[in-house]
Amino acid sequence: MRIVVEDQSGVTVNRLDDPDDFDRFDVRIVDVDEADARRSLASVAVLESGHAFVYPAGLFALAGARPDDERWISHFNAMAEFARSKGWVDDDGRLQAHVIWG
Repeated sequence: MRIVVEDQSGVTVNRLDDPDDFDRFDVRIVDVDEADARRSLASVAVLESGHAFVYPAGLFALAGARPDDERWISHFNAMAEFARSKGWVDDDGRLQAHVIWG
């Protein structure tokens, strides 16, 4: 899954692409400067040192109804547990994602 931050007619928006793809997880920022990306992502993630630290609640909000789907939750939990085993979850429970600019 990929969180996309982009400019749409002068407004910075966030969306979740491929919400059922639990084999990849990143944040792509397209045609938005860092300050606008930080503001747009404030309830979803924190940008820090080339990574985004994503709040699970923020990801759930972007996913829409999927968090009500037991299968989706099960896959998300497995992804989060894998990330935890690799050290990609911080002390606040945020999942680390690579940031792609452009």
